[in-house]
Amino acid sequence: MKESIYRIQTYKLVKDKFTMRGRRIEYNYIRDGDVAVVLPILDDGRILMEHNYRRTLKRWLYELPGGHREPGETIKDAAARELEEETGYKPSRLELLFDSFEAPGAGRQRICLYVATGLTKGATRKDPDEQIGLKAMRLSEAVRFAKAAKNTDVKTIAGILLYASTHAKP
Repeated sequence: MKESIYRIQTYKLVKDKFTMRGRRIEYNYIRDGDVAVVLPILDDGRILMEHNYRRTLKRWLYELPGGHREPGETIKDAAARELEEETGYKPSRLELLFDSFEAPGAGRQRICLYVATGLTKGATRKDPDEQIGLKAMRLSEAVRFAKAAKNTDVKTIAGILLYASTHAKP
């Protein structure tokens, strides 16, 4: 039996009660919406990163653009929307790089990361609470940055390193 015990925005704390091997178990987890992340590749091959202020950490981080999927929206459509909202760029191609779970022991959030190419510049439509700057990095610089694992997050590290290992030219 699942019971929602707290909800705020896209997050819901769930209490799940079940029987396993004859024992009654109570397990709490966070139910969160799917997240689309985008690794934007500019025409010159550089990766477009966001310099994003994260209030939860009270720090600026370099991250790949992304956000939650809206109701009725596909995860791929969410990726295109988030890229345009946060950077102003529209992709002509989105290639799925990975589809994974953020922290399956604590929640059910699915993260899909797309590589965006064929970008055309338009206008941003940032949320009122977003403070975002943009920085373009060569792949080699982005890899060094990801390996240093400072002032960034795990989805950005994973996305850059996986992209480099599967798309780098010999």
